[in-house]
Amino acid sequence: KSSFLPGAGIATFQFVLMAVVAYFTTHGGLKYADAADLKLVIIAFGVYLWLVYVFIFRQGSGKAIVNTPDVVNSDKEENVKHFKNLNRTAENTLEQLPIFLTSLLLYAGLVDPVRAAYLCFLYTLFLAPYPAWFGQIPLLFVSTMPRYFIVKYMICALVIAALRSQPPGCEMRWHRPSGSVPRARRNPSTPVGPPGCDRPVARRQGKYIKHVQ
Repeated sequence: KSSFLPGAGIATFQFVLMAVVAYFTTHGGLKYADAADLKLVIIAFGVYLWLVYVFIFRQGSGKAIVNTPDVVNSDKEENVKHFKNLNRTAENTLEQLPIFLTSLLLYAGLVDPVRAAYLCFLYTLFLAPYPAWFGQIPLLFVSTMPRYFIVKYMICALVIAALRSQPPGCEMRWHRPSGSVPRARRNPSTPVGPPGCDRPVARRQGKYIKHVQ
């Protein structure tokens, strides 16, 4: 039987749910993160990659160093389960790696680097017990499902931030040599910005100068 409909239904449900969460927790449009703000997410990224290599080397050493070929190729149930655990742990990790890293790096660089770091630590935390929980349903879902939701949350947040982004020249800031800055006055004669802007562009008024970002 075809599993397309169940697969599409699960993916759609997860994306819709995370889109709702991202809508209320994501503020503003896309913006480049400052290099200093990426410190924590880079640390989290390093911890995640360390765990990835732990699982990879666990698989390799278990099949080529620790155990002899007759054990690796044995038909005993306990041996089959053990090496299936080695394989699926590494395979599941590598299957999800490109999707996770793409969403993480884009989210960190364009939306929220601090939250991206926390999500990366959380993702790593849920990934760590995968070998211990492999084959134990539904306990295994405690490791896999939250990671799927984390990835989908970052993707939805990126899309929402992109939809909220303004074309260049739409935002304005006011600067004054000294003293407080009064509110910008808007009137019918105020020129509008480039196509796609939803706010007017204020003109120069006295000492107050509009800087187009």
